[in-house]
Amino acid sequence: MTFVDEEIYQVDHFQNLNESKEYSKSQIYKYQKINKERSDKANSQLIMIVVLVIIQLFFYFSNHRESPKQNFEFTD
Repeated sequence: MTFVDEEIYQVDHFQNLNESKEYSKSQIYKYQKINKERSDKANSQLIMIVVLVIIQLFFYFSNHRESPKQNFEFTD
C-alpha cells in the first residue's frame, strides 16, 4: 500500500463511520419513538385497570352492605 492508498482508505473509513453513526442515530430515534408509544399505551392500560378495580370495589362494598340486613331478617 502506498501512502496515497493509505490516505484514501482512511477517508473511506471515516465516511463509513459517519454513515454508521447516522444509521445508529436513526435507529436510536426509531427505538425511542417505539418506547414512547409503548409507554403511552402502558399508561392508558394502567389507568383502565385502576378504573376497573375501583368499579369492582364499589360493587363489592355496595353488595356487602346489603348482606347483613338480609342476615338479620332470617335470624331468630
